[in-house]
Amino acid sequence: MEELIPKLKQYVKSREKLGGFVVFVAHNARAFDVPFLVMEFRRCSEEIPPNWLFLDTLPLAREMKKSGGSKLTSGLSLQALREYYGIPLAGSAHRAKSDVKVLSMILQRLTSELKLSISGLVQKTFTASDLNTHKKKSSS
Repeated sequence: MEELIPKLKQYVKSREKLGGFVVFVAHNARAFDVPFLVMEFRRCSEEIPPNWLFLDTLPLAREMKKSGGSKLTSGLSLQALREYYGIPLAGSAHRAKSDVKVLSMILQRLTSELKLSISGLVQKTFTASDLNTHKKKSSS
């Protein structure tokens, strides 16, 4: 990670618009992916840039299920959503490239079902520092 983090930051910076933000999407991002990144960045004495936003598709799936428009009965895992939407598995599950392709298609379907615009999706994002704020509020 000590070698990867500077490369990741450089890669993202080379593709972002000046003054803009970057949105990373993951399923269960709030509980797994982002805390992992925060821990690794801290371990390497790095900070996640404040313009990096994270979108968790798990709450979107919960929202879709609650809305009653869904007949999803087998859970909200990435695999369950892939099967529900009839998205073919390209490669092996739990492999980065395959999971990214599946998640991008699931995000499109969730966005459509929930009638979310781009600004609506951005409103559902959070920053790495929001996790610390949320934990502090929860523990008080």
